[in-house]
Amino acid sequence: MGILGRKLVELQRGKDELIAGRGWRRRAEEISEWAHAGNWSYRDIAPELIGRWFPRIDGLDEYLWVVDGVSNGYPVTVATRRTYLAGFTDNSEDSNRDFTGIIAVAIPGRPPQEFLQPPYKTEMAVRAMGGTVPEPYQLQFRTDGWLLATRGGMHRLKRLRQQIDLLTGQLSIVPPGFWRY
Repeated sequence: MGILGRKLVELQRGKDELIAGRGWRRRAEEISEWAHAGNWSYRDIAPELIGRWFPRIDGLDEYLWVVDGVSNGYPVTVATRRTYLAGFTDNSEDSNRDFTGIIAVAIPGRPPQEFLQPPYKTEMAVRAMGGTVPEPYQLQFRTDGWLLATRGGMHRLKRLRQQIDLLTGQLSIVPPGFWRY
């Protein structure tokens, strides 16, 4: 991305803060309260997550409202990825950014190969074993020791804990021989 593109992103971020101001702060407060009620940690932004689960988009993505905790014995990170989409010029407030809700669960090993397919294959394999995929998430087992559940848009806090517990509860009953080390 060129210098002009980076400047446009910086200007958009500034515009976001001015327009959204109270809305962003209120969202951060809601998630922080939700996290602390469950004895989980919270931070507003996590630059160390850039490039961990998705390809780095230089200067165009960030991880917001990050919560870390443990559910059913599994370390969990919950975050919202905000991606700025270069090239949008219709001046609407939401046209140039995209949000992805992420639930990342650290798993004890690699699943069998058929689970390491594109998300729809992972979901089919989970359902074939009698598991449930929380709506509206897509699942993806990764070779780096993570199960990702992603959704378009932001998390719905009213159901988030239930969805996390569903994922980790199912993982907790997977026989140890399932995982490849």
